Amino acid sequence: MKHKIREQFIEDLVSSAKRVIKGCIEGEFKCIDPPITITRLLEEMNLGEYRLRRFWADAQRLAGTSVKLYSRIGSEFMISIEIRQGSVYFNEEYGIPVDFIDCKMHPESCIVIPRTYSMYVYLDGNIENTKYHINVIRLLVLLERSIPGASFRILDAVLKLAKNDKTGYFELIEVLLTIFKNISVLKYILPFLPMNMKDILNMSPVLRILNTLFKANK
Repeated sequence: MKHKIREQFIEDLVSSAKRVIKGCIEGEFKCIDPPITITRLLEEMNLGEYRLRRFWADAQRLAGTSVKLYSRIGSEFMISIEIRQGSVYFNEEYGIPVDFIDCKMHPESCIVIPRTYSMYVYLDGNIENTKYHINVIRLLVLLERSIPGASFRILDAVLKLAKNDKTGYFELIEVLLTIFKNISVLKYILPFLPMNMKDILNMSPVLRILNTLFKANK
């Protein structure tokens, strides 16, 4: 990734993601393809006009970039970011953006917000000839339903990394190992399932970079 990411941007994005995940869980929404944030949600988090402008300027610079998370035996997965402008569904009861399906399932509390910025984060990947494009909020909600607290631990670790706090790196490794050890279906999806720190470093280019960075800064 070529662009330097501001700590405040990550903090606002993580706070927004937590709100969306919490709303998805409490509202029992499917959350198949919701935005990770929209302008309305950021406003409800009390971001002023200047901070909002900076957030979307940062988001636009990051759009189209990707971070490779997993690379092993002809398979790879990466995080990608999309910024859109247009109409978005919003659940007023839980104060979160939702997708078309959840809006239609809960029409009494769903409105359409026209002409707004929205940000989507996806896990893109391929295993041999099969391609994947999965909404990250969807994955984090499913994870939270399987291992309560795990998605928030990931987000907290990401925020610590943005603050150059190396404890975030070790906390991220710990929660990833918990996920790989406790969600058995992953062994039928991934060609290589890491079971210790060495395995994780072998499979993840971005974690190898972080490992080198924190070793250099000891």
